[in-house]
Amino acid sequence: MSIRLSTAITGMFGLLLCAASANADEAKRCKAVHADVQEVQTNENCTSPVGFCTKGTIDGNHGLSGTTFFSVDGGAATHAASSPGTRSYTGVFTVTTDQGELVLRETGITYPRAGNPEGGVLSSIIEVTSGTGRYEGATGIMFFHGRSLNGTYDVKLQGTLCTVPDWHVFQ
Repeated sequence: MSIRLSTAITGMFGLLLCAASANADEAKRCKAVHADVQEVQTNENCTSPVGFCTKGTIDGNHGLSGTTFFSVDGGAATHAASSPGTRSYTGVFTVTTDQGELVLRETGITYPRAGNPEGGVLSSIIEVTSGTGRYEGATGIMFFHGRSLNGTYDVKLQGTLCTVPDWHVFQ
């Protein structure tokens, strides 16, 4: 009986070591990211089927700095009586840095608040769909929240970005 118990304890200890190793690897691969994003509406290179694109800059941690481009590929107005003026939207958000390109799916809601001197508000979820260079094989979920005023979007990004195991080399 003691051999079985010893074998069971040794097996459990081995599983715990594997789990700890996996968590350590994920800690190296996954980083909490945050960034400031400023964008303006553009028609330049806009292939959006609904005619709405933005371009701008991103300034963040862990090398998440460069240019941005967003192309809306779908959206809908909400029911006017329950949420006047709000719209849901989805599209492709691309970040280009000197170390690669990160492509994300952004899905959110905007409330333009027409006539309000403080401007509109927006909130969205963005998920990594693909990448090149440093971002090849990346995964992650991030969130946008921000304001829009006179065609300018001032947005905060926050979330988690996981890349291939050697990403920690690029910190």
